[in-house]
Amino acid sequence: MDPSLVTPGKWSNITLIFNDTRIENFSVIWGLYTHSADDIPKWCIASRWNGWSTSRGYPGQANYPLWFCEPSYLSIPILNGLIEHCEANLDELREWLNPLRETIDKFNALPL
Repeated sequence: MDPSLVTPGKWSNITLIFNDTRIENFSVIWGLYTHSADDIPKWCIASRWNGWSTSRGYPGQANYPLWFCEPSYLSIPILNGLIEHCEANLDELREWLNPLRETIDKFNALPL
């Protein structure tokens, strides 16, 4: 599934920061997530496996694809791991290095 089509209502200001369609079909976004109607939206990264051509991927609910909001304490290690993965596969993944690095800067600028 094309990650740009995954737009659950609890998310806003979504930016696709990683999309590996070669083997893993795995994507990561940066965006504002609102857990419930009375919550304040929080910036976070989220991930998903996009499935194959006829699958909604994971996570999902019924026929609807979703994003998995990563815990804040895992965000920087995940982003660093993705940067290492991109650096090891520059021919295919070079385009994702800057969005990942920019997201680390944004994440580090958030108040604790």
